[in-house]
Amino acid sequence: MEAQAPRTGRPPADESPASRDEILLVALRSFADRGYDGTSVRELNRALGVSHNLINRRFGSKEQLWKATVDRWFGELVEALDPTAKLDGAGDPVERLRDFVVTFIEVNARRPEMARLMNAEASVAGPRLDYLFERFIAPSLVPAAAIGMQLQAAGRMRPVPVGTLFFLIAHGATAPAAHRPLAALLGIAEPTDAETVR
Repeated sequence: MEAQAPRTGRPPADESPASRDEILLVALRSFADRGYDGTSVRELNRALGVSHNLINRRFGSKEQLWKATVDRWFGELVEALDPTAKLDGAGDPVERLRDFVVTFIEVNARRPEMARLMNAEASVAGPRLDYLFERFIAPSLVPAAAIGMQLQAAGRMRPVPVGTLFFLIAHGATAPAAHRPLAALLGIAEPTDAETVR
């Protein structure tokens, strides 16, 4: 029996050393730091050390890669928020809203690239912003707004428009982790440290 010569070059897509999550994390970082237009699939493949067409073979296109990326990481956020945002949840609404806010901040501190990606996409109207809003923002915002309305009805919270509440939490509270150089200048040395986040 003859021994086969070892194959040279990068492995095929289905034998790639890069897992789906590794690809999606590299993609998240690139979309967050360079924006959609500045992200090159070829450069992502190179950074992963895989075949120059692996991402296209796995995901089909840059647009599909972007969707898979936000589905993975923003989906993780929505999943983490789900228990805290139940409309029929038991307990004090103040504590439920607090749990929602704390969970939101903690998840974003673990993945600060999400806030940077959102900053880029929120600046331009279009299908990517619509996708983010319909799949991730609205589903998590509606229950939190309902908890806020319960508190307002009970006189325990001043009336706050739901959009203002979203910006205060999503863009204000996540800013230190998303913008570490500025956080450092403001004296927040480790904005993703669990103790600092709390």
